[in-house]
Amino acid sequence: MDMRTRLILKPILSGALLGLFITLLVCPIYKSLLESLLVSLGIGLAFGSFLLLTDLIYLKRMERKYGKSSELLKCYHTREIEIDIPYDEAFDLCLKAVKSMKCKIREANRKLGKIIAIKPTKVPLDWLFNQDLITIELQKLDGGTRINISSQLYPYPTTEYYVDYGSSLENVEKIVDFLKSSLKSIRR
Repeated sequence: MDMRTRLILKPILSGALLGLFITLLVCPIYKSLLESLLVSLGIGLAFGSFLLLTDLIYLKRMERKYGKSSELLKCYHTREIEIDIPYDEAFDLCLKAVKSMKCKIREANRKLGKIIAIKPTKVPLDWLFNQDLITIELQKLDGGTRINISSQLYPYPTTEYYVDYGSSLENVEKIVDFLKSSLKSIRR
């Protein structure tokens, strides 16, 4: 199943589940099961349509910013760059980049070269996965530092049903942009 199909299925399935739940609630109010199913189906479809509309609006905003791509919908993004500054200075700069995004630092281990941070997502109407896990790993090089930046929904979804609407991509790009603006030379 491709990403666009998943984007459409998510709100429709959410609306259908809400419709079933409402059927259980309103069934005693109406005289027949058919009446309560029709009312519930209407409410579920309205809710699903609202979710689909908000998802599409958010996706269009992200497409304007990063271009149309199936990469936008993936829940995991990573980027590797090399910079021409010493390891300790690079670590401090990466820590500063994460703090500038108002993330909560969970781990910052200079010896292991690892920074782990949590950031609330901008994913609309998603109650299960409302945070991004940002991981930065640094490695010493001759005359520089290699930095691997990754971001994913947290906790990571175990199903392909979820999309993050570019939230992970945006996190990675913000860190890379911060490093670029702070430095003159970044090797790819």
